[in-house]
Amino acid sequence: MVENVSAESDKKERRRMDFRVELQVLVCGKEVGSLTRPFSLGSVEEGIKVLKDKVRRNEENNIHLQNLEIKAQLHDVAKNSVLYSIHIVSAGA
Repeated sequence: MVENVSAESDKKERRRMDFRVELQVLVCGKEVGSLTRPFSLGSVEEGIKVLKDKVRRNEENNIHLQNLEIKAQLHDVAKNSVLYSIHIVSAGA
């Protein structure tokens, strides 16, 4: 029974590694942060926090967020394809 739990855990870990998420933040067309992580909800939340911190540091350095872009892609590593792609553009005053 312990072997089944271990085997199931290994299977979930392998499946998690079959996907990766790429996040990228651009300000006025210039990349201010990006990262790639194996996909899990935790990795997406952590990635967003890291990128928010980078954007906040740029705000503190007087870079005005006139055009903030966020790009995110979910990749299926085994099939070498993009499953989902999101591109958000916020035009500020």
